[in-house]
Amino acid sequence: MKKKPTLFLLLFLGGIFFGCTKNLPKNYEVYRNDFEKGRGDLKVYNFNSLDTAQLNLLFNQTHMLGPLNHKAVYREFLKLPKHSLLKITFDLYLHDQWTGNKLQSNPDLWAIFLDREKVFATTFSNLDSFAQAYPDIEGHYYPAFSNAFRRDLPGLCSLVNSKTGSSVYQITWIKAHTNAALELALSDLVVENDWCVKSWSIDNLVVTCIAYDN
Repeated sequence: MKKKPTLFLLLFLGGIFFGCTKNLPKNYEVYRNDFEKGRGDLKVYNFNSLDTAQLNLLFNQTHMLGPLNHKAVYREFLKLPKHSLLKITFDLYLHDQWTGNKLQSNPDLWAIFLDREKVFATTFSNLDSFAQAYPDIEGHYYPAFSNAFRRDLPGLCSLVNSKTGSSVYQITWIKAHTNAALELALSDLVVENDWCVKSWSIDNLVVTCIAYDN
């Protein structure tokens, strides 16, 4: 005959269960765009002027927002759910002659802005002879293509005949954030303003608010 579990055992097991489930994160996805139907409500600024071009690039058999050069992709969020962390994920494509840290005074910077403040900036290189800062922030030195998801795609223009003319990075960026409003911008900060020399594109952009129960 099986013994029934005692009250102490039930309380013990219940404590383990609720202890394991307490303070688990809740994810609230507030934005998603795979760009198969265009850029949607994302705004694109050409450094001080609104760009009305659709910039709907078909590359590697998928639609994405690009090519971009001297441009910022921008969106404003006014009523975010209560949260303590902000997570931004996207695929970043670097096309053609990105040279990373080649010019120390003017490196090939790419950045994330929150509420018009630069919160993350790094460099990328599509040429083996020049180092890049990614996967760290600007000022660091890593080999070209470090942490790239792919580096075997042709360029769009100046390196269209190169098998390593474009690289892809799957970016996941998380930062403490509690405000109900948010201005998010993704932008290059390169000196070269010819998109044929270097440009970038984004795909699968997702913005998620993360909250924890007390």
